[in-house]
Amino acid sequence: MQDARMQPRTLSLKLGEAPRIEPPRGSEAAIVQPPPLPFWAAFPDSFQQPLCNDAAGMSAEEILAELVEIASRERVSDLQIQSSRVVYANKAGSTAPILRWGILEEKTVLRMAEILYASRRLALGALQESNENPNALRDAIAADGRKLDFASEGDGSEPLGLGRFRVQVHLSNKGIGITIRVLGNKIAILDQLGLPPDVVESLRQKVTKTQGIGLIVGPTGSGKTTTLAALLDWVRQTYNKHIVTVEDPIEYCYEDTVEDARRPAPALVTQQEVGHHVRSFHQGLVDALRKKPDIILVGEIRDAETLRTALEAAETGHFILSTLHTRGAGKTLGRMRQMFNLEQARGILQQFSDVGSFIMSQGLMPDVNGRYTLCCEYFAIQEIEDRNAIRKYVEGAFQDVEERLNKPYNRKWNAELKALLNARRITPEVYEQFYQVTGLENK
Repeated sequence: MQDARMQPRTLSLKLGEAPRIEPPRGSEAAIVQPPPLPFWAAFPDSFQQPLCNDAAGMSAEEILAELVEIASRERVSDLQIQSSRVVYANKAGSTAPILRWGILEEKTVLRMAEILYASRRLALGALQESNENPNALRDAIAADGRKLDFASEGDGSEPLGLGRFRVQVHLSNKGIGITIRVLGNKIAILDQLGLPPDVVESLRQKVTKTQGIGLIVGPTGSGKTTTLAALLDWVRQTYNKHIVTVEDPIEYCYEDTVEDARRPAPALVTQQEVGHHVRSFHQGLVDALRKKPDIILVGEIRDAETLRTALEAAETGHFILSTLHTRGAGKTLGRMRQMFNLEQARGILQQFSDVGSFIMSQGLMPDVNGRYTLCCEYFAIQEIEDRNAIRKYVEGAFQDVEERLNKPYNRKWNAELKALLNARRITPEVYEQFYQVTGLENK
């Protein structure tokens, strides 16, 4: 074993400073400056400039207005605002500090949270506390388990402009904090997400069937909501259907018209938000069945009860769309199996093998230009062998599912990742970071 004393030591850093490595003790080698970490290329130099004179004494409204403008201009996906800390931004999968406003006081962060809370979306009839209540935010946090999730939307005026955001206000050892997901003002076009064309065509064919269940899975921040919204918006503009969504919170609002508002959309979209319109995903799903829907979007399957009801709804002539925080088709089936005891799991996977339509796992990763690129794994459940592989998964035969992914109509994660590397769209470091071990590497 190498002597720990011979290991390089990282020196203490000032905020925003690149790391310097001290050589091993006894070495006469000069201190070297390693290449900049790859993610810094995604962020402008202005993020690393220290507190500006014109930023001193800025109000919460002014800071929030600048944050919204920066997030839009620099394509920032998330903002992290905490008391007694500088603001952090996430872009292309990396997080970096913004030093312009220095360390924020708790009263400033609290005021920013109040502004966002006062601008939460109310257009869909959400129940509303009086904005005149100065303790509305504190009361809501206390009532919601010490955190509060909501969608916020600007009306064109400062500080939020026309921005749309998914917000969580939370507490930590630093005090009050805010996590802001920056949403697009328009729903993306399905063809422009970066999915392979044959996968897009398969999704379109499957979502218009009279029954089935399709799952889009991936970790937080992998673009699942964006893909679902684009898919449903395509249906809205193309088919005469009734779409019911149960979301937490509602992130994208679907228009009632098409062709520049010249005529009503072929499809009706009824959107409901957990906590405002329904108590839970499960209750929203049960209630949706009484609305004569063709397609039901359940924002997330979080428990066994919701999964069981979703499968029953698919069996009775509805197409269900939902998400899970899993990676890959195999792990998604594994998550379903873990929700139940062995005997129950056999029945659940039998149901899913009968009505399952697809599992698409997706992820966003930084490309060589410091932007996001999309990678996906796609399991189109269409042949009897696909359904048999799902039935056998409950007994631990995960290899069958992995091998079905090699079929021409499916896409396998590691193969898609390798294609991105070979096309020089991602770096070898990103490839190694996102490579997924399946257990079949030595087969």
